[in-house]
Amino acid sequence: MHLAAVYDGQMLSLYQDGVQVAQRASSVNPSVWPGELHVGQYSGQPTADYQVTGRLTGVRLYHRPLDAQEVAEQASQTPGGGGVASDNR
Repeated sequence: MHLAAVYDGQMLSLYQDGVQVAQRASSVNPSVWPGELHVGQYSGQPTADYQVTGRLTGVRLYHRPLDAQEVAEQASQTPGGGGVASDNR
């Protein structure tokens, strides 16, 4: 399963396997997060109670919102060997 979340400054969109499945208006706090980024957790606490069970591969972070076509292209690609990639495009 490929999941992507895109925030364009006004709307937050969720995609599953390249297809948009949810969207809503949203605002964010633009301040820089002072801690570590915990991929696969839904809490700021690194405890087992809040960790995703399973394996995450091909994690990517972008400094810009992807459009729907780019998300679909990413979903059609086979994930790499794991790890985290950061793309400053």
